[in-house]
Amino acid sequence: MVRTRGLVAIAVVVALSVVVVACTKGNEEPLPLATTSTGPAFATSSIVGRSAASISQDLATALAAKDFCLLVAAFDNAVPLSQSDPRLVAAYEDLARTTQAATAFVPTDVADAWPAIIAATAAGARAARQVKGDLGDPTLRAPFVDGGFVGAMSEVETWADTHC
Repeated sequence: MVRTRGLVAIAVVVALSVVVVACTKGNEEPLPLATTSTGPAFATSSIVGRSAASISQDLATALAAKDFCLLVAAFDNAVPLSQSDPRLVAAYEDLARTTQAATAFVPTDVADAWPAIIAATAAGARAARQVKGDLGDPTLRAPFVDGGFVGAMSEVETWADTHC
C-alpha cells in the first residue's frame, strides 16, 4: 500500500480533531471533500467521511488481527461522516483503547513514538466526553495538533510507507 506523504497524520488529525471535517448538506449524502491546511506537513486532501460505528469497527478489526498495517489503514479511514453522529464520543474512546492495546504489536521501529500517540488519543477521548463530541470545539482539536503527536504520527507514516 503506497501513501502520499502526510496522509496518515492528516487522517488521524482530521478524523479525530476536526482539522478536517467531512461536509454534509442537511439530510443529504455527505460531500466527499474535506480540506486541511494546518501547516507545512499537511497537504490539501479529498477524504470521504464514514460513520463513527464504521470507524470503531475498523479499529476493532485491526486490534483483533494484531495487524499494525490494518491499524494504520483504520487511522487513514477514520474520517467522521458528520459532526452530529452520536457515536463520535464512543469512537474517540475506541481509538484511545485501541492505541493503548496496540502497544503489544507496535513495530519496534516506531515503539518510541507510540506513547505520544497513546497520550494524544487518551486526551482526545477525555476532550470528546467533555465537549459531548462537538467536533467544532477547539478543546477536542488540541491533543492532535500537539507537536509530539504530529511528530509521532510522522514516524508511523514513514514506517507504514515502506512496510504496509
